[in-house]
Amino acid sequence: MVNSQKCSMKFVRKKLSCREIGIDCSYMVTASSEELVMQTALKHISEVHIKKPEEISPELKAKMKSNIKPEQGTLWFR
Repeated sequence: MVNSQKCSMKFVRKKLSCREIGIDCSYMVTASSEELVMQTALKHISEVHIKKPEEISPELKAKMKSNIKPEQGTLWFR
């Protein structure tokens, strides 16, 4: 007999979008930690918007960090 009972596990990831920091762009990053969100978002900003990583101001980095939000979800499995 096959067990058809489903199980679930809640998780929280972190997310940040360009729009949340005032950039007109639909890019959004989600990751398991704030550090990974920051790394990925900084890479995107330097490649697409600013072009030089050294031109990313401390103020923009602070704005990014303060706008990282939790994203809750549920994993379903059998």
